[in-house]
Amino acid sequence: MKRILFVLLLLFFIVLIVTIILKTKWEENDYIKKGEEVINKIEMYRIKTNMLPEDLNELNYIENMQEGPHYMKIDSANYQVYYCIGFDDYFVYDSKEKVWKKTK
Repeated sequence: MKRILFVLLLLFFIVLIVTIILKTKWEENDYIKKGEEVINKIEMYRIKTNMLPEDLNELNYIENMQEGPHYMKIDSANYQVYYCIGFDDYFVYDSKEKVWKKTK
């Protein structure tokens, strides 16, 4: 009986861990998909005007103030698109590196 209970608890925790990992990956993919839409709009704006927008309002894009994606112009050639994913955690796309990264 104890062995069966142990196996059931072990299976429960394995399923829980796999579910958490899959949920995290799904959220990251969703962030990237929505972020890529913003990045494409920014790059199209850059092609048209030869400059970066000051904010997303110039692209007629309304930011979700809580989660994002958010946009920050770094300088005349570089920018970041990012999401707040926790108290002090961010999921950031840097136009200089052209990759998404988690930061703290």
